[in-house]
Parts: sequence; C-alpha cells; structure tokens
Amino acid sequence: MASFELGWSARHSQRRYLDVMSALLNLGASIRRGGSGALALAWVAEGRTDGYVEIHTNAWDCLAGLLLMREAGGQTGIIPQDAAGLYNGLPVLAAAPGVAAALARAASIPLANEAVTPAPTPPSTPVYPRPPISLISENFPGWGMDIYIGGASGVCDAALLAEHDFGIVINCAVNLDIDWVTIQEATPDTHLLSHGAGPVRYYKLGLIDGEGNAPAMLHAGYHLMRSALLQQIPDKPSYRNRRRGNILVNCRGGRSRSVALVALFMHLECPERYPTLGDVIALIREKRQLHPDEWFETPKPSLTRLAEHAILREKALIATEWHDE
Repeated sequence: MASFELGWSARHSQRRYLDVMSALLNLGASIRRGGSGALALAWVAEGRTDGYVEIHTNAWDCLAGLLLMREAGGQTGIIPQDAAGLYNGLPVLAAAPGVAAALARAASIPLANEAVTPAPTPPSTPVYPRPPISLISENFPGWGMDIYIGGASGVCDAALLAEHDFGIVINCAVNLDIDWVTIQEATPDTHLLSHGAGPVRYYKLGLIDGEGNAPAMLHAGYHLMRSALLQQIPDKPSYRNRRRGNILVNCRGGRSRSVALVALFMHLECPERYPTLGDVIALIREKRQLHPDEWFETPKPSLTRLAEHAILREKALIATEWHDE
C-alpha cells in the first residue's frame, strides 16, 4: 500500500482538498499529514513516504525539496520558469516513479515531463447588436421608478446615465469595474486610488456569468436591489447622492446576469402581473432586443436555476416569518 502525505492550503476551498483526499483513498493509499511541506518533500526523497501533494504553496517553501526529489530520482510536478510562477505560488507534487502517474491523476496536477494539453476552445457564441441600455419596465408597480438593463458601454456613459435620470446602478458582474468618481476626496496619501463621490449610487453584486456562483447569491441580489430602493440616505455633506431616480441593472453584455436579477425582482415584487419567471424572461428578451439565436443563454441556464432557487428561498423565508408572527 502506497503512503502519501497531503498538505492543506487555505488558498483553495476545503472541497478541493477533500476531493483530492477522496481520490487518494479510492486508490487504496494511506494518507498522512505532518504539517511541514519541506519535511514532507525530504521524506519522499529519502523514501520514507511514496509521495507528497499540496494544492498550493509558495515557491520558496518547496523548490529545495523538489530539487532533492529530482536528485534522488523521483518525479515532480511542473516547476515555475518565470517570475510570475515564482511569486504566485504553485501546486506541488513529488512521488516515487512507480506511483507518480497515479498520484498526478488523483490530484489533477500534471507531472513535469507530461505535455499539458490545452483545453479545447469552446465554439464562439454569436453576439448580436443591442442598445447600450433598454427600458424594461416604466413606473414599476409599487416602486414608481423605471427599470433598465444595460451592458458595459451603457453603464460607462455618464451623459446617458444623466439623460435617463439614473440614481441607482447595480452592477451584477464580478469581471467589470467602473470608476465614476467625479468629486475626489482630498487626501495627502498619493499611493491611494481615486475615491470620492460619483453621479449615481453604485452597488455591486459580483456574479459569474455561468457556473460558480454560491446558491444564495442571486437571492442576495434581489434583496440588494430591493434594499437599494428602500435605503434612506442621510442629509450629510459626505452623502452626495440622495435622490433615488431610476435604476439601471447591468453586466458586461446586459443579456444574462442582469436579465436574471431583473426577472427575479419583477416576478417576486409583482407576481400578479408576472406570474412566472419564464414570463418575465420572455418580456425582457423582447424589451432588450435579444436575438432568438441567443435565447438559450439569455440568461445562462445556471443563472436561471439560481433565480428559481431564489424564488424557493424567498417563499420559505416569507412562510417562516408568517409562522413566527
């Protein structure tokens, strides 16, 4: 029976660590943890254990041990060849030759002598033209404001924001940042980034366009959107944007993450007019001028599932509140 040591890193999720552990146990291996990556690599080089894996460690904590392994005739994972690799850290694998391939497969860490096959390039998705922003609902029932959806070009256009009286912007994208600072804070600290007040009240949700979002994240977005509309801004000089105005919900393209959030909000806030999530999505596709050829990902299926999950969570929350009363 092979004996492997598995190092743990806080830079990766516990789930990733447990997946590697499960794969090693399925191989019939014995697993140990000693708490020192440098000592673990030395032990593999000496032959005390058969292999060592750590999902992420710093180069200065492992390069000497990996050199010991190679000098002893063992196999290792890839060693960084440039400054970025040295300073960003790396996954570490070291093993006796007879078990190295099996350990590499279980840990999903390629060996240094393996050619890394690039991931297949997914087929390009056609992108059809659409307006920078689109009016989805005028004078939305119960709230008295207009709801718009937009993409990056619309949300970055300060004149367009002013023209449509936007007081609130909710950025759904984690991969889009915007600097709207028009009144910069006076600060002697030259190393600080520009910060201060901008033309809108800006809230950021930070969704991934596809898989990878936490199950409750879109539900949190619904409450963020609702809370932004309810928020009472203090009458103080440091709070420069006190008007509510209309609301613009954006992501990079304005066709997936923003569609999912607005559809969820409209359905939950006005179920009599929009009885199903699908009804609202169909309306938004028309208002946003989304092409039928891209409907399968407007929004992405994973985001539609998040919205359906959010509806169930909200209904359960309401039921609990009623029960408590």
